[in-house]
Amino acid sequence: MKKVTLIAIFALAAIFALAACTGGGSGGSSAAGSAAAGGSSAPAEEPAAGGDASDLIVGYNMGSDSLEFYQNIQGGLQYAADLNGVQMITIVSDWDPEKIIPNTENLLMQGAQVIVDFNVNAEIGGNIVDVVKEKGGAGTISIDVEYYSANGTDRAWFMGINNQRAGELCGEAIAQALEDQGRELEYLVLFFNSENGDLVKKRMGGAIDGLANKGVELTEDQIEWIDLGGGGSDTTIQGQEKFAAWLTSHPDVRTVATVAVNDETTQGIFAAAETANRTQDCLLASHNVSEQFQALAAKGNPDDALVWLGSVAYHPEKYGEYIIPLAIDIYTGANTDPSVNTLMDPEWISMADVDKYTQEYDDYVANW
Repeated sequence: MKKVTLIAIFALAAIFALAACTGGGSGGSSAAGSAAAGGSSAPAEEPAAGGDASDLIVGYNMGSDSLEFYQNIQGGLQYAADLNGVQMITIVSDWDPEKIIPNTENLLMQGAQVIVDFNVNAEIGGNIVDVVKEKGGAGTISIDVEYYSANGTDRAWFMGINNQRAGELCGEAIAQALEDQGRELEYLVLFFNSENGDLVKKRMGGAIDGLANKGVELTEDQIEWIDLGGGGSDTTIQGQEKFAAWLTSHPDVRTVATVAVNDETTQGIFAAAETANRTQDCLLASHNVSEQFQALAAKGNPDDALVWLGSVAYHPEKYGEYIIPLAIDIYTGANTDPSVNTLMDPEWISMADVDKYTQEYDDYVANW
């Protein structure tokens, strides 16, 4: 997998600041890629299904085609579609909320019967469900964020990560670092995007349970939630600005742990700690095992101090293994119950694990 240097990363962050980019959450699987069923209380509607799988066209509405995680999902989807003889049409919203519904209508007009949406926008997601139903589509699959229609009865089929367990993995890793370094945690700061919805928020909140699993109990005043103020995935600048402000307002804290929705946000958090000369006060856990984290792992933490502990792997390149068969089942009528979620198990990747992770990734995508 392509490596980038930290100099390039932080230069890119500066460019993002000038461009005022927006950003959001993500989701994935363990290396084994095993699926599990998760219940949901929303009643199901019978989809407009019953077609032959060979006639299926999947419409994929993606938030970005420039970010690594999204590129991996797109590549895996296309690979799985080709293997299954399914046609796929892709369209990009570029994180513009006003494009999401028109993009959905565009895909339906081009003949898509099942819409797969990865705009991680729970506020608009319900409208996608309604549009697909009104236009006679077979159904909607949402990635990583649950979509419910305004009437409360219709919903998308959900495919994504076990967010609760992903958060727990971060908390457990932080607890282990505290034990190894002989430290006591003063604060846990959790960075989230409100528009991603409550399901993705568990990716951070689960860390509280993960710490408790290892015997680290926190009081309410030791836990702080910071809303990044925007969806998508590129929240590097927001993370940097908000954590810089937090460090300034807590000058005497010597052990603070952070869990952010993704590596992009944690890149900003890490930059804020470096700028304030306070990396030694921080323990960082993140999600996605993206290029930012891999670059740091290749370089090593500053002064041999373990600061950025690790990242939770989602294996977005393998999403297609689950989404395309699910789309086929929806279209053919084999699956008429969107209340059963398709979940993938997360995997904690420490810096020591990165080379093995990268090799497994390279071997997998070589088949595309």
